[in-house]
Amino acid sequence: MGSMRGYFRWVIWISKYTEDPRYSKFELIQRRLEKEGIKLFANVLWTCKSIMPHLIVRGDILHNILLGVMKHLMEWTEGFLKKHKRLDVFDEIWDNIPPYLGYRQPGKRYRQITM
Repeated sequence: MGSMRGYFRWVIWISKYTEDPRYSKFELIQRRLEKEGIKLFANVLWTCKSIMPHLIVRGDILHNILLGVMKHLMEWTEGFLKKHKRLDVFDEIWDNIPPYLGYRQPGKRYRQITM
């Protein structure tokens, strides 16, 4: 059996393989996880009844939040610059940002950037 990523797959596996009376449930689960190459370690979140640690950090959700925040900041910045009639000046400064170590020089004007 290949490694399983989904929580519910593990729940099904655990419920199926923990019925062996020779071992405690923990021993069976520990043996199976070690066989799959998964290291066991203590996690404080496991003791909280209403938290599922595997659902806390989800890349797609974090990515969408980041995109939403960036879109909001770009719209707000553009509105602020328009209100104060500084959008053209900002675009000119944006175009002339010098190269900096670890920073990629923008290839488009600020107003041409899309999410």
